[in-house]
Amino acid sequence: MNRFLPVSILGVIMTLTTTLTKAQSTQLFSPADSVARLELRYLHPFYDYIDKNKIISGAYDIAFSYPISDNWKLMASIPYGVAKYEIELDYLEYSDPLISNPFDVSKTAWGNLMLGATYCKKLNNSKYLNTQGSIFLPTASHGSNNKALDYMLYGDMSEMHKYLNYVTTIFTKIAYGTIKQTAWNFELGGGLEYMFAGSNATVADDLYLNYSFNGNYSFDQFALSADYTGLINLTTDEYDDFRDQMFDVFSLGAHYSAGNFQPSLFYSVYTRDDIRDVISGTLGIKLAYRFAK
Repeated sequence: MNRFLPVSILGVIMTLTTTLTKAQSTQLFSPADSVARLELRYLHPFYDYIDKNKIISGAYDIAFSYPISDNWKLMASIPYGVAKYEIELDYLEYSDPLISNPFDVSKTAWGNLMLGATYCKKLNNSKYLNTQGSIFLPTASHGSNNKALDYMLYGDMSEMHKYLNYVTTIFTKIAYGTIKQTAWNFELGGGLEYMFAGSNATVADDLYLNYSFNGNYSFDQFALSADYTGLINLTTDEYDDFRDQMFDVFSLGAHYSAGNFQPSLFYSVYTRDDIRDVISGTLGIKLAYRFAK
């Protein structure tokens, strides 16, 4: 990716003249599972310059996974964004790249469809090694609906491949973790992802390193977790400082298991000061259902 992100962030900061989980960007803690799962995740970013940010605004991610053997599992997901907010006129001394109307925005958009598979190998009763490969297809909306994509993108920058239109992404990741029933658990993961930009894309072809660390403590039906996730652009020459090539986020979450129903609540904060000047944090809710007897 070349000029798009730094220029866009700088443009928003200049516009505001004031002070994005897992971002999944937030790679929110999800327990290892051997049955089919349906998940709905909602991310609501808090932009400092938006006066009336409707609660319905956010990035909605629908995901489904299905085991085809003891080790293999197929996955699919699709993001959908809603941007409904208002900005007071006196905030608009300069043009705002996220809006076309000086008073309100009401846009929706689809993100990039993901298809993939994972291979999970149990090393023993409490440890596992998980390998994932997937492709994000260029199904994201374009045109005037880019306003909704921008809204999702800055709220979930460590998963930016979901929201860039005309971009196809090959995603890989290997994770090592523990799955004790009642105790501290952790997962450490990382991989490469390559973004292929189409002829109409506003970004360039780039190679990224993704990384994540999760620590969680489970007791009874509850779990508390802390996630650190991010991306590093490995091929760009657009940044003077290496730190500007990193898009990372820290998240805290709480989780509950009520039979096959598993709700989660979490909050994410970016670690870079310049991004926090645009967005103070992201509130997330995830609802998961296990198709188990």
